[in-house]
This record gives sequence, structure tokens and C-alpha cells, in this order.
Amino acid sequence: MLLYLLRRLLAAVPVIAIVAFVVFSLLHLAPGDPAAMIAGDHATPEEVAMVRETLGLDRAFLPRFLDWLGQLAQGDLGTSIFTSLPVSTMIGQRIGPTLALMTVALAITLSLSIPLSVLSARRPGGLLDRVLMGFAVLSYSLPVFLTGYLLAYFVSLKTGLLPVQGYVPPEEGLGLFLAHLLLPGLALSGAYFALIARTGRAAMLEVLRQDYIRTGRAKGLGAVPLLFHHALKNAAIPIATVVGMGVASLISGAVVTESIFTIPGLGRLTAEAVLRRDYPVIQAMVLLFSVIYLVVNLVVDLVYGLLDPRIRL
Repeated sequence: MLLYLLRRLLAAVPVIAIVAFVVFSLLHLAPGDPAAMIAGDHATPEEVAMVRETLGLDRAFLPRFLDWLGQLAQGDLGTSIFTSLPVSTMIGQRIGPTLALMTVALAITLSLSIPLSVLSARRPGGLLDRVLMGFAVLSYSLPVFLTGYLLAYFVSLKTGLLPVQGYVPPEEGLGLFLAHLLLPGLALSGAYFALIARTGRAAMLEVLRQDYIRTGRAKGLGAVPLLFHHALKNAAIPIATVVGMGVASLISGAVVTESIFTIPGLGRLTAEAVLRRDYPVIQAMVLLFSVIYLVVNLVVDLVYGLLDPRIRL
């Protein structure tokens, strides 16, 4: 298992290097003069030159890229142009709400999608199967911002059951903390739920056609152990794959969800940085989200090895 882990870590190194190069190149791929756009329409040539010097745009690309890599190796993500704060400090201030939101969305998704997909696969074409697949198609088709606004309008504004916006840290009360995250968590988990439910159902249908399942039924094995212990275990690899892939939708959806529900997280920080063209923050956020996605996929690869020892060979 250790050798398998080392192989996966080594395979991730060139991917991170390529991502870092692309992220740093964003400043040069953007149309127009970044220094002029940041300085503003009414900036003097001297002010534009000062911004260009601050960003290091007056130097060659390769030396600046190597310096940036050296700063990253020391944990220095740069300094925000607009707040003059270290980007790492800004991330530290915002990462808590984002992790909480993604955890709630992930918990909602996995606790509902996997059991429902298993039960719907037990009787394909039945009422539960048709309702689940219809809801999955609907939730996958709706964009996150529309789902968020619908939930905010009908659940919060119309009934007042849950807060419509804001974030409360868990130390101020677990009930308030969960109440403020339930609606954005539901909005964020919509497409993710549909993806896992449809994949889980398809994987379960394939497994339930196997001979050992029919043998278990012939021997009188109960439905619950047959479905959730034997069948689900063998259908877990494609489900784990989709769980890892779906993290990308959680990351991108967090940007929209946090803006709708005014959650002071990394997604909202990214949106603010894009609007203000705060390139050091944008570069750091894209790199951070890419690394998170790679780490999640590395964890999924390790889960593969645990579920099927033949993959480690």
C-alpha cells in the first residue's frame, strides 16, 4: 500500500507543476494591460508604471516565475493589491466557512444519494426509481444560482423557516451554525446529488445482475445485507470515482453559492478578487482549488486500493 501511495504522489508532482505554470501565466494571457486595468481608467502613466513594477511586469517572464515558485515553496502566496494583506492571511480568514459549507453539502449528498440509489436499483422502473431519476434529472439541469434563489425565496422569505443569508461560526451555537448552512448546502448539493445518484443506480444495477447476487437470494440472504453489504461494496469503485470528480462542482458551485447567501468564504473571496482584478489573490485561489482537487483525487485513488487490492499491483 505504501508503494502504491508513493507512485500516486509522484504522478501528482508534474500535474501540480503544470497547474502552477498555467496559473502564473494567467496574468499574461489576460487581454489588455493588467497594470492599466488595475490602476484604473483615470490613472496617470506614472501610476500605471508603479503598478507594473509592483506586479513585476517590468521583468522577464521566466525569472518572475522562478521567484514565484520560490515564494510558494516558503508558503508565501503573495500580497493582495487592494488590501495589502498577505494572501495566506486572507485565505486563513475565509477558509472556515467554505470548508463548513462543502462538508454540509457533502454530508447531505452522500447520506441521501447512496441509500436512495441502492433502493431504487432494487426495483428498477418502480415508483421510487422513477421519482429519484426524475428528481436527479431536474436537479442536475438547474444551475446552482437558480436553485439557491428558489430555496431562499420559498424556504426563507415565504415561510421564514431558515435564515436567508449570513454565516454563524460554530462556537456561537451549533444550531445557528447549521441553520445558516442548510439552505446553501442544499443548493450546492443539487447537481452533486444527481451525479452520484445516477451513477450509483447504474453501478448497482450492473452488480445486481451478477451470479453471486442470485446465489445469495437463493440461499435466503436478506435484502438489506445483500444490497448494502455485498452489492454496494462491489459497486463502490464507480461511486467513489464520481464522488472525487464531483468535488470540482462543489468548488465551482461554492463561488456562486457563497455570493448568493453572503457567506464570507473562499468562493466569495475569489469572486471579489476577479471583479477587482486582484491577480495575486486570483492566482493563489486557482492554485489552491487545483491542489484541493488533486488531493481529493489522490484520496479516491487510495480508496480504490482499499476496495480492490488488485489495483495496487
